[in-house]
Amino acid sequence: MHLDPATPATEPNDLRSTPIHLGIGGRASLIRGFSWDPDALAHYREATTRDGPDGRLVMIFEHHPSVPMHHWERHPAGDEVLVCLTGHLSVEQSQDGNVRTVHLRQGDAVINPPHAWHRLESFRAGLVLAITPGRNTEHTTSVGSA
Repeated sequence: MHLDPATPATEPNDLRSTPIHLGIGGRASLIRGFSWDPDALAHYREATTRDGPDGRLVMIFEHHPSVPMHHWERHPAGDEVLVCLTGHLSVEQSQDGNVRTVHLRQGDAVINPPHAWHRLESFRAGLVLAITPGRNTEHTTSVGSA
């Protein structure tokens, strides 16, 4: 995995396979070879460490009802924006003992505030655009154990 500073594109970039990192000073870099493999994620963190909490990962991912999201996550470094491009899903947020559910359909967006645990549930398969502060992201299987 490596970061390529963005240059004028002659070909489109598929955010499902090659996310973009937004850094300090309006810098945008393609993340070639990105994966959820722990080693690749560690390399991404190392390559973007100078951006601190201002760095953002921009990607599109698929959601599907047959793939339940049993884990919760939160982003201490800042707000995460999720935009439902297609399909129908809900975002469950838990913060300070309060839980709320936001339903998203095509074109709807939600902001997950810093430190708010959240997870997704898909009702109709589709795509989500995520703009995520990846630094120090945490995961758990239960907000009660967080």
